[in-house]
Amino acid sequence: MEPIATPAAALPVTLGRYELLGLIGRGGMANVYLGRHAGGAGFQRLFAIKVLHPHLAQEGPFVEMLLDEARIAASLHHPNVVPIVDLGTQGDIHYVVMEYVEGCALSVLLKKNPDKRPPRLLIPIVLDALSGLHAAHSLTDDEGVAMRLVHRDVSPQNILVGVDGMARLTDFGIAKAESRINTTRPGELKGKISFMSPEQIQSPESVDHRSDVFSAGVLLWTALTGKQLFEAGSTGAAMVNTLRMAVERPSQVGLKPPAVFDAICLRALERNVEARLDSALTFEETLRSAATANGLCGSRREVGEWVLSAVGDELAERRNAHRSSSSQRIARRIHSPASGMVALSGPISSTGTGTSKSLLEAAASIEEISVVSSYHAPPPDVSPSIESAPISLRELGTEGRRRNQWLVVGGGLLLLGGLAWGATRLDSTPSSAPAPSAAKPAQASVVAVPAPSPASAAEAPKTAANEPALPQRASLPAPPEVSRLEPARRRAPQLPVRRSAQSAAQPAGAAAPSPEAAGPVSEPRKKSAAWDEDSPLPHP
Repeated sequence: MEPIATPAAALPVTLGRYELLGLIGRGGMANVYLGRHAGGAGFQRLFAIKVLHPHLAQEGPFVEMLLDEARIAASLHHPNVVPIVDLGTQGDIHYVVMEYVEGCALSVLLKKNPDKRPPRLLIPIVLDALSGLHAAHSLTDDEGVAMRLVHRDVSPQNILVGVDGMARLTDFGIAKAESRINTTRPGELKGKISFMSPEQIQSPESVDHRSDVFSAGVLLWTALTGKQLFEAGSTGAAMVNTLRMAVERPSQVGLKPPAVFDAICLRALERNVEARLDSALTFEETLRSAATANGLCGSRREVGEWVLSAVGDELAERRNAHRSSSSQRIARRIHSPASGMVALSGPISSTGTGTSKSLLEAAASIEEISVVSSYHAPPPDVSPSIESAPISLRELGTEGRRRNQWLVVGGGLLLLGGLAWGATRLDSTPSSAPAPSAAKPAQASVVAVPAPSPASAAEAPKTAANEPALPQRASLPAPPEVSRLEPARRRAPQLPVRRSAQSAAQPAGAAAPSPEAAGPVSEPRKKSAAWDEDSPLPHP
């Protein structure tokens, strides 16, 4: 694939929504470029973009021919016809967007194999071309009226053969139709002289679909023999040969293909229109029957392998250019000031195709990495100003590894410390609690409570009914040690006794009643010294 050599002023990097990757074909009226349309979520698609030559952009008839091609081909829907998907104008540049066929023109395939052209591989290609040609001849308008379309340029240059083994007809730029915008002027010839029919030379304005049948016969004869049928040293001599030269049998010329194709070629090359094969469909069916009966109709897989053997290197170059351009675009879009991402700069190698690599592996060939320090996007009316500190890829990788190592070590230390602390809390023994005295049993001491005032005594029933006030608890010694492993043997603590209304009504200054008179005072609820809040055992 050739690089884009057209001046930047005439041909920008992008046309509309299509990015131009390189030149893949040249023509007298236009060049064909490999283009790409990239959408959201990583969507990408390749197209063939036909761009009118700059010096013809100001010529009205040539612009009209381009418009005719787009309009006619866009109405053709057949697997053996290259479809038109878009038409555009950018400044003085006019272009047509077609489906990209990964392969080559039949002319390139024949040129790559001048001495070895297996008929079983050529016949399927010609059959596909005839099928697409019949679809063009049968085309009708929206109202069902026949358009009487004539291609007028059936030649090896306008038949694309893909690696899928399928051939497709293209280039309807000089096609003749009753409804086309641009019409042929008297005396004006359109097409390649060596592939024209006699009537196309003599009266080009009155040709019909049988003119394309003659051109297809010239194509078949030339492909099988390896020789040009009517080609001569000058245009005039080639025209005379087309009108008068005797046509030899293909089996006796050049590569001398099987004689089974002689009658079919001579019938398609009849100068008398009435004696010629009447349609491309008849030509296709006759040729298919003869080839199939003699085992000379290869499969699409064989044709695709033949294409790869001829232009495999060029197709690989196109794919590499596509991947390289995709990587560079991704590198340009990685930088996002709003998210503080890493900006990658420098050319990217196209040797790798994997998509599961890490960022550092995918950027192995990037010259520089800039760490963006701004994490806020500037307003739309302010140009972004980002402070970045360039560091090498090696330093970035080393820093990341060191940070990961410290995180692992710190996390491990925290985990070990937590386990040790938990083990200490679980394994603590009850011997640390103070042992009660064995000589004296634990008894509760009574605290004297002052007598309440009459007002408070009067309100005592109401207080006791709503929210009873508990007496102050006495300081109690630690209860006897109870093992945590025997919770059933623990003595359930008793709630303290409330003050009765009678004791609340005792006048001020009276002596505190004795413990026997006041009644028993229960021990306040207190946890055992051996109890642990974090113990897995349930609290009693």
